[in-house]
Amino acid sequence: MAARALHALMGVVVAWTVLVEASPNVDRDHCTAMGVGKSATVRGGTMVSHTDDSGDATSDLRLVRVPAKDHEPGAMRPVYHILDGYPRLVDAERSPYYAPVNGQKPSTPLGYIPEVEHTYAYWEQDYALQNEHGLAMGESTCGSNAQQASVADGGKALMAIEELSRIALERCKTARCAVTTMGGLGEQYGFYGSDPGLGGSAEAMIVGDQEEVWVFHILPHPVNGSTAVWISQRVPDDEMVVVANMFVIRHIDLDDPEWFLGSANVKSAALEQGWWDGEKEFDFTAAYAYNQLSPLLHKNDYYSGRRIWRIFDWVAPSLHLDSTLGHVPEKPTYPFSVKPDERVEENTLMMIMKDHYEGTEYDLTKGLAAGPFGNPNRYAGGRGENVVFPYGGWERAISMYRTTYSFIGVIRDAPVTGHYIWYGQDAPHGTCYVPVYANQNSVPAAWYTGVQSEFSRDSAWWAFNFVNQWTTLKYSYIIKDVQAAAFAWQAKGFELIKEIDGLSNMAVSDADALVLYAEKKANSFSSELLDSWWKLSDFLISKYYNGYITEGEGERQAVGYPAWWLESVGTYVNYPNGDVEPKPCKPDGKPVGGFRKIDFL
Repeated sequence: MAARALHALMGVVVAWTVLVEASPNVDRDHCTAMGVGKSATVRGGTMVSHTDDSGDATSDLRLVRVPAKDHEPGAMRPVYHILDGYPRLVDAERSPYYAPVNGQKPSTPLGYIPEVEHTYAYWEQDYALQNEHGLAMGESTCGSNAQQASVADGGKALMAIEELSRIALERCKTARCAVTTMGGLGEQYGFYGSDPGLGGSAEAMIVGDQEEVWVFHILPHPVNGSTAVWISQRVPDDEMVVVANMFVIRHIDLDDPEWFLGSANVKSAALEQGWWDGEKEFDFTAAYAYNQLSPLLHKNDYYSGRRIWRIFDWVAPSLHLDSTLGHVPEKPTYPFSVKPDERVEENTLMMIMKDHYEGTEYDLTKGLAAGPFGNPNRYAGGRGENVVFPYGGWERAISMYRTTYSFIGVIRDAPVTGHYIWYGQDAPHGTCYVPVYANQNSVPAAWYTGVQSEFSRDSAWWAFNFVNQWTTLKYSYIIKDVQAAAFAWQAKGFELIKEIDGLSNMAVSDADALVLYAEKKANSFSSELLDSWWKLSDFLISKYYNGYITEGEGERQAVGYPAWWLESVGTYVNYPNGDVEPKPCKPDGKPVGGFRKIDFL
């Protein structure tokens, strides 16, 4: 019996190893996006957010301003494959920040599309963030049943989400315009997923203007690489939506354009592939979604579902949503959107993005896996995962150690003063968000300086990353100092926004002066914060080292290890009586420190 069980186990391990090697994108770089309707926010207007949870490759750290432009009749717009690392793009015509330096060669376009007469200015990083009219969008990579190659790889598809998002912000003032523009270009020129494999073949965007929030899904056409399939659903004004790496749009009605927009082939493409029988009510997610983890975990998809539950439960605890349902393609487990019990503040989204399920049964700061000092980070990679993943996997937090940046787009009905992003570098739990107005034209150099392969004190990203890295030495202690500093600075940031709001009447009488003043104040805040953060890093180095807590000359505090941890690891030497007998840690198979066991065998 034991031999047969071992043989079965090894078969599962081999199957999983093959699956991992065939799908190198097993959820290494997927992101979380949120959207809040105008009647669900404290200050009115909408909000969208995005955590850019970068994967195994390095990222381009630059926050870049693309200026507004006028174009000659007949002009053509180049379409690029935007790269992950530095430089993501080399094209001085796109933005002066993308001008070639140090012998860089200009990027080669995949192709061209007709340009429009005028394009708007916007902020961008891996994806477009917010344009001068406040239109903002947050991205989340999804999987689908369809995959097509780009023209660079011998396929027919010209468009990926990076360029679609940029074109939408160049050409649109409203969310409706943005989703129809992205969808229409995907249909016309073909769409491909930027990540390899079915697990990264599709995309979702949450798009907001000051009146409406829309969720947008797009995937390659399953047969014809020169077109695409897409759908978009409007979020009710008094509700909030979450996308966590899987489609969330279910039942659709293209005869009701007030709430649904999409491609004419959205049903027929699924019918032709046998993904929909043509008789049941059409369910977009059931027809097209692909489970990104693996077939082994397909029935227990907490990777997406746990984040959806956590965020919905955070803002609407009265619904008493079940945390164990997961989010699976076959049937709805959570609603498309929920009405928050109370109106949502900007700070609410910041706190959600910092979350590791603290205070819940899935708290990643608890248990043996968190170590003696409650470290919530669960690092990816390593062959060991190939062995254990068939039985489970770490909880997927909202705040990730590998996040490059995150932001909240605020779009209120107040020209100039009501359109801005809160922008944070590195992992959200250890960052502080700085305001960047939609109409300002520059940020301090530190916010577009640096690469991830070379430490630099000239780079804002490295300041926040260094502090986050140091925090892992004694997380439960150090994070208190880090977040105390972050919350103090965040309060100053909110006061700055209120000050600029008080000048909103200038938007009519002297808008240009108001833009310059807002930019000056925002940039001053960012520079002062960065200087303070480097000082914080120096403070942490001198306070936490060699296992001690040092707060002045003289005696230091030796905090050691907590007793529960020493008993759990079972290797503590109690000299001179020899090794203490190892004590089993929860042999009943219940979750330990955020590691979930899935009994499917």
